[in-house]
Amino acid sequence: MKKMLNLLAALTVGVSTTSSVVACKSKVEDFKVVKAIELVNSTVDNNSGSSEKTEKYLNKFHVNTPSNMPVVDENGIETAGGMLNDIQGGFYDAVNKEWNVYFLYNHEIRYDENGGNNDRNGTIWYRVTTKDWIHWDYKGEAVSKYVTDWGDAASGSLYEDKDGDFAQAAIDAKIEGVTTDTKGYVAFTTGYGGDKGQNILASYSIDGAKFETLNDKQPILQNGKKPGTYPNFRDPFVFKKDNKFYMYVSEDDHFGVYESEKALGEYKHVGDYTPLHRMIECANLYEMNVTDENGKTESKWVMIYGGNGNNENGRPDKMDKLGTGTYYSVGHLNEKNVFVEEQEAKRLDFGADFYASKFWQDPTATDQKDYLIGTGWMSSWDYNTKTPNEGKWGNMSLARKVSLTKTGDEYGMTSSFLGLDDAEMTSSGDEEVLAKAKLSDRNFKLDLELKNVDTISNITEFSIGDNFNSNKIRLNFNKNTIHSIRTINYKPLKNNKGYTQLRKYAADIKGLDTVKIEFIIDTTTIEAIMPDGSVISMIKFPEEVSPETIKLSSSSELNLTYKYYKL
Repeated sequence: MKKMLNLLAALTVGVSTTSSVVACKSKVEDFKVVKAIELVNSTVDNNSGSSEKTEKYLNKFHVNTPSNMPVVDENGIETAGGMLNDIQGGFYDAVNKEWNVYFLYNHEIRYDENGGNNDRNGTIWYRVTTKDWIHWDYKGEAVSKYVTDWGDAASGSLYEDKDGDFAQAAIDAKIEGVTTDTKGYVAFTTGYGGDKGQNILASYSIDGAKFETLNDKQPILQNGKKPGTYPNFRDPFVFKKDNKFYMYVSEDDHFGVYESEKALGEYKHVGDYTPLHRMIECANLYEMNVTDENGKTESKWVMIYGGNGNNENGRPDKMDKLGTGTYYSVGHLNEKNVFVEEQEAKRLDFGADFYASKFWQDPTATDQKDYLIGTGWMSSWDYNTKTPNEGKWGNMSLARKVSLTKTGDEYGMTSSFLGLDDAEMTSSGDEEVLAKAKLSDRNFKLDLELKNVDTISNITEFSIGDNFNSNKIRLNFNKNTIHSIRTINYKPLKNNKGYTQLRKYAADIKGLDTVKIEFIIDTTTIEAIMPDGSVISMIKFPEEVSPETIKLSSSSELNLTYKYYKL
């Protein structure tokens, strides 16, 4: 996935109507504001009254870039930070009743404001745990880098060895405590090995805490190309079916599909799947149940992957102009267990910042095919290395549950965020109550229900930001569209096309009887569920000088009620 740093480019530029933020070139049509409501006005305390310094961009309930793996720089100064990116998967520990989640992390890298770095490359897999999806324990390094001659431990996927197929390989690798009955965990990783290019390796752990390399530290699948040619060959996703192992590998514009009768190798190429929105990465492939409006239930295979909607790839009619993001396709497996698409890819999250995601099944579910749990990297290679920072880059999204739906012959997916059911509601009511409540937190959940909305012709816009950055989400009921757009007074980003791009999509909001919107706001994140169930995830960077506000502007009179949860 790291190659996208050099290969991705977004195509359009955004604008802001906020006078305190520099406008860009693309135009967003103005509308007459009939009603404006300030929903939240977050206070700026700059740690007043406290001797303890708080990190400026530290999120409260999202996983941040870790702080427990400091490094010493060339001046002898010890600092903690680095970059968090691709999610690698997770599993439920029934003994400790907690979830384990993994992501890529380079604790040594540091970037300047132009994206240049200190040449300390290579990622590890880092492990965090949680019992409630809101509070996280930062456990540390799970899969190490540069322990073989084949490079670091880059993007792949976690595999639960439920049948003990990899136990003998772990015994052969002299991993302590493993017996033939052990059912552990396998980390399938990509090694970036210089002239050797990208190749697939496997590591094993009894409990998921610390992994050791299998197969005599050799790849279980090599890219098969001449050294120095650097083919795209990464992000392995592995599953077992019909007593065989199948691996889907990202290979630029397609996923190569490989089959093996052995746990560790002799994989042979059996087919390819070429979806929309090259460059494609980070495959997830699961069989899921779906029930239509008539109560009929069936099972379909669903491919969830990363792509770039700005890329034409010879099919300009298929561009969605939403930039990098997460997509899903619905289909079946053929006789070789190669995915066959029956419905073209749709966007899973319509914001700028839900990428390199990983999904897994919930063993506590009544039927593990009913839904998936997953999370994503909240950033993009278009701008991740150029964002405002204090020596840390990247964070993880909220975890979400996704389910497959069917209306007529059309398949869709619904998303709901995890960890919020037990949040304490601290304020609720109508506009009069809202005005008196003076909501002022920086980390919260806000549920809105808009009443008396002309859902035939109304335009409603939400503006989230301060004098430094502006983030807008607009619902155009007349045109049946939703869009998001950002601007920022930060030199490395304010002209960055990927960051400021207008992202507009066809919605299903015209003529709605009820308009409900859910916002989950953390220090640097916005995650929102729109009235039609679509999700928008995006990062933001408040300056913490002027108050950060959330304002509603509407082209017609409307009323609202709200529920506010402090997180």
